[in-house]
Amino acid sequence: MSSKQELNPFLIESFVPLIAKRTGLEIQEHNRKTLGEAIQSRMKSLHLSAFNSYYDLLITEVPEDSQEWQNLICLLTNPESYFFRDRGQFSLLERYVLPQLIKRRQKTKTLRLWSAGCSTGEEAYSLAIVLDRLLLDSDRWNVLILGTDINRGMLQRAKEGLYGNWSFRASETALQQQYFHATDHGYLLHDRLRQRVRFQYCNLTNCADLSDSKPDFFDLIVCRNVFIYFTQSAIEKTLQTFSRSLSSDGYFLTGHAELYGQNSTLFKSEIFPESILYQKNIQGAETEPRSPIKDNPRLINREEPFFPLPQTYIETSTEQKNRSTAILPSDSLYYPATASPPFAVANQTQITPETLLQNAETLFLQKEFTAAIANAENALKLKPQSFDAFYLLAQIYANSGKYQQAIQCCQQALKIDVFSVKIYYLIAQIARECGRTSEEKQYYKKILYLEPHSISAYRELAYLYEREGDRDRAQKMNRTALELETQTSKQSLPSPSAKKPPIIPNNANIPNI
Repeated sequence: MSSKQELNPFLIESFVPLIAKRTGLEIQEHNRKTLGEAIQSRMKSLHLSAFNSYYDLLITEVPEDSQEWQNLICLLTNPESYFFRDRGQFSLLERYVLPQLIKRRQKTKTLRLWSAGCSTGEEAYSLAIVLDRLLLDSDRWNVLILGTDINRGMLQRAKEGLYGNWSFRASETALQQQYFHATDHGYLLHDRLRQRVRFQYCNLTNCADLSDSKPDFFDLIVCRNVFIYFTQSAIEKTLQTFSRSLSSDGYFLTGHAELYGQNSTLFKSEIFPESILYQKNIQGAETEPRSPIKDNPRLINREEPFFPLPQTYIETSTEQKNRSTAILPSDSLYYPATASPPFAVANQTQITPETLLQNAETLFLQKEFTAAIANAENALKLKPQSFDAFYLLAQIYANSGKYQQAIQCCQQALKIDVFSVKIYYLIAQIARECGRTSEEKQYYKKILYLEPHSISAYRELAYLYEREGDRDRAQKMNRTALELETQTSKQSLPSPSAKKPPIIPNNANIPNI
């Protein structure tokens, strides 16, 4: 293979629609280099000298789970997973969703859960652990937890139930002691839990080979951090499968904002502080989430960010170094190839910071991070003191795993509004992703200083204290959160005072919460 052929963008581009059609994976512009490297690696292993030869091999390799497709998929998919990933969503599952399902299934004592895109199995086993905590008479229940993935190698690892310390980085210390036993190669899940989980290959865009894909079969479907890699067509096909497979009173949970903007009438939604829950839409009504301000009494603090930081998405290549920073004319604004412009502009003089920022937000939700950054930066050129632009940039960088840039944008935003609670939420979550527990705790305390009724901040502090072994403070935080939830369900909170609290410098002494 010549070096020129290896880097030829036209040849690489020819693989994109084929991969999308067979797997549902959308290879975005910033991932083309990674795709080229994956193809090159496979060609070297197969002793092929031309891209066309490898392309022809993929076309003739059917079905899609054939060995060569599996080899390529292993290089293109992200196996990142760990136990109880996203504490907020698992808290919602443990405190509300699963108790509701258990109550409804008391007569049949049958529960069927589907972890779609399960990777190495941590999510499916986390569901098994939660059920073990909730089902006091678990021996009398017929529980099936199905984990599916397109990567057979990951499924094999999941079936083994053997994990290293890195898989427990967001879990309580006692988890390993209670549900695993140590071996020379890691921590092995107890047999009684492994027996409740079954793993099976499944291409979500074509579930004909899924034995459990029966109408109304599953009580809960969890599919997180999958749609961010899918084409629009693949998302639509998968949602149709989930709607068909979900029971009429079951629940569907996906990653934060992954279905934002999807015009589907298949599901109705309900907003909770921790996440959005979906249910099958029997009537076929509109499915946009109900307003958390107007329709959901659970939200005690209307100013808290609803989704301050969606589940971290790591870009596999660096940003384009030669991206122009000039104000872009109307016909040069960044748009995804399959999307319609979110607004129309007649000429350059009509471009405003607001329209650029609106475009940046749309691109961010579509995972077009490089283009979103360009639009937000151009908005700042027109309006240098735009808090919203700095906040959006911080979210984009955080979701790209570029935490230093995210923190810098947070600092700029705080210079404009030092009382912004949502900035502190974002910084706290960045600290969590970086493993800086003490900093994370301090920022949640700052949030409570600014917003004393923040239920989510109390919950997060309770979790952190629990991990430190401080049971008394953890119980105190949980009690306070529960009291606030109870108060909110009985009466609406009074309007917040117009008087702002004093400025909290970084070295301020935080109350002993």
